[in-house]
Amino acid sequence: MNRTKPENSSRFSQTTPDPGAMVRGHPIESALMVFGLGIGVGIVLSHALQEPIRHMLEPESTTFQKISKQVMEAVQQSLPEAVARHWGNFSR
Repeated sequence: MNRTKPENSSRFSQTTPDPGAMVRGHPIESALMVFGLGIGVGIVLSHALQEPIRHMLEPESTTFQKISKQVMEAVQQSLPEAVARHWGNFSR
C-alpha cells in the first residue's frame, strides 16, 4: 500500500492557507464575498420557486363566475342564431 509521506502532507499544509487566518487577515473582503454568495443563492432560489408560488397565488374562478358562465352559455344555446351572435358580442 502506498502511504503519503509525512513530508508531503506538511508541504501541502504549508501551501494551503488557513481559512481562519485568511478571514482574520481580510475581514471586509470575506464579508463581501459571503454577502455576494448569499445574494446569488437568493436569486437562484427565487427563480426556482417563482412558478410554484405564482400558481398558488393566482385566484381561481369563483362559484359565481362559474355559474354565470354556465347561464350565459345556456341562454346563448336557447336563443335564435341571429340573437345569439348579437348576445355574444356583448358578452366579450
